[in-house]
Amino acid sequence: MKTTRRISVNTTYDFKEHVLAEITVNKNRRPKYDKNIIYLKDGTEFEIELSNNTRGTVLARIKLDDNLISASGIVLKPGEHVFLDRYLEDQRKFIFNTYNIEAKNEQSKEAIKNNGNVEIIYYKEQVPDFPITWIGGTHTFESDWFNNHGTTNKRGLLFERDCGTGGTLTTNTSFSASSLSQARGARVKATVLNDSISIGDKVADDDSGDDLIETGRVEMGGTSKQEFTNAYNKFNSYSFETIRYKLLPESEKLLTVNDSRLRRYCTSCSRKIHPKWTYCSGCGTKV
Repeated sequence: MKTTRRISVNTTYDFKEHVLAEITVNKNRRPKYDKNIIYLKDGTEFEIELSNNTRGTVLARIKLDDNLISASGIVLKPGEHVFLDRYLEDQRKFIFNTYNIEAKNEQSKEAIKNNGNVEIIYYKEQVPDFPITWIGGTHTFESDWFNNHGTTNKRGLLFERDCGTGGTLTTNTSFSASSLSQARGARVKATVLNDSISIGDKVADDDSGDDLIETGRVEMGGTSKQEFTNAYNKFNSYSFETIRYKLLPESEKLLTVNDSRLRRYCTSCSRKIHPKWTYCSGCGTKV
């Protein structure tokens, strides 16, 4: 007699609320080194990818080079995801521009400490604190008690929510991610990631001078097509999540043995070796 065996599969999804922020170029995420360092070429326009994977509405405020790009921010409803490519007050794209300073000038090195700092600060929406009214007098209870118990009779007294007369809640203007369309531009600045960030010794190109350091800042690039609409939500004054990145010129990137920019030569015949070669094409020596 043939029998069938029924197998039950647990399909429960363990949802974990979180927010996200990434640095992208053409909507492709840039690789991160030492968790928060991102290398960009001079003149690279980029986006800040924002995602709200929580069950509540959040506000994202952005700092670039240790300065807020706006007193307002981007409002993200639950599940919303957007690539912000512009400043909030100016319809201009984010662009990373580099320049050189003297390596031996300590004051110049101190002045560029905040260059390339990007900080995304998330705030939760405020929960209204409604008082509870009971017949024969008004007494205020913690709003959590009402949320847990609702309208109920307790010891013969009727509790009900006092919602007031309504009206329009107006706060500092924020921008809604729901209205974002494809675009370019916006000004942002950031907070210091650390007092100092150790990049390590770099392998310089043949034509790079030892007396100069390349650094970069976020500035205004081309015109963006992204547009916003106003939102009137009210958010907490304290943040619940902060994500930080450090943007650096590619010249500051540590080169590895397999990096295409690092020139390698055969130890036997001194022929230049391609990074993908296993043997020297000139003498056959294993590399």
